[in-house]
Amino acid sequence: MFNFSNLFRSLPTVSSILPVRYRARKCTRERKAKINKKNRAANLAKARKYIPLLKKKQLDKSSRTIETFPWRSSNDDVYLGLFNRMRRYNLLEAILAHRELHHPTMINMPNAPLNVRFEIDLTTDKKNKFVDKYHKIIELPHPYDHGEDRTIIAFCQSAEMMEEARNAGAMLVGGRDVIKSIERGLIMLPDFQYVLAHPDILTELPAIRGLLRKRYPSLQHGSLTLDLVAMIKHYIKGIKYNMQIDPYDESLGIVEMKIGQLADEPEHLIENFETLFKDIMTKAPKRAKQTQFIIRCLAQTPASKEKFNINLSPFVSIEEDSESDSDSDDEDEIKKKQRI
Repeated sequence: MFNFSNLFRSLPTVSSILPVRYRARKCTRERKAKINKKNRAANLAKARKYIPLLKKKQLDKSSRTIETFPWRSSNDDVYLGLFNRMRRYNLLEAILAHRELHHPTMINMPNAPLNVRFEIDLTTDKKNKFVDKYHKIIELPHPYDHGEDRTIIAFCQSAEMMEEARNAGAMLVGGRDVIKSIERGLIMLPDFQYVLAHPDILTELPAIRGLLRKRYPSLQHGSLTLDLVAMIKHYIKGIKYNMQIDPYDESLGIVEMKIGQLADEPEHLIENFETLFKDIMTKAPKRAKQTQFIIRCLAQTPASKEKFNINLSPFVSIEEDSESDSDSDDEDEIKKKQRI
């Protein structure tokens, strides 16, 4: 009788047909994972750079591109704004034009807020490195009510400074007791927007460093200072602005901020604008080729779609003069040291 079991035993097995696959070593798997991650990031960057034509028009990208071509400037009073560079106005002319537009006989909003929009070139000498987004609080020479209720927690040791900090407007002021309460969970840090500290309590703060994270007081961010009262007033009364990165162009930064109302004195508005301009220029990276950090500035109001392109050359010349004066002072100090 024929035995079928011997027949099946003689057939080749699956393991003998298919090649044997050994598990890759850990270092090989990590290396391949890094390569895949890098390729995925590169593909995403390519996808972000592609902008449909309709989306370009919605985001007003075409006007920004045309600004880089000085030969596209019209000599006539009437021209197509889509294919020509916007006419540049002095800031005073733009303020007076907005006042005329918002007159009671037209839009009837004489107290409309005046906003400025800065478009910033974030590129650096390195091809794939750009200026990071940031937020900052500045003191304007002619401030206005920002309408925000800012909560501040301040750390210090002396009782006199605690009392001064409370009078300045800090919501919570304390020393070791407050730090211990935070460690136990009796005080919630998310309830406070800003964390300020005096250097005399710096030895106690590392206990809550993990809870504070990026908000840990430091000299670089200005949250660790000897003049705690002045810093509290700065954070309460100062005007906040954000530098955001365009979602469709990673090399374009946008700053939008209110500098006052149309009913204010034009000189006050110009001084506020100059303060904001100088503060933004402090973030300009050092480049081998001298290029404009601020590409364009538009003055606009929420009540109308009218935008005026501001001529920034007077403010740039003021900035360059101040830099040259500081450089000359530094040179004089170096020469004095060499003589000594």
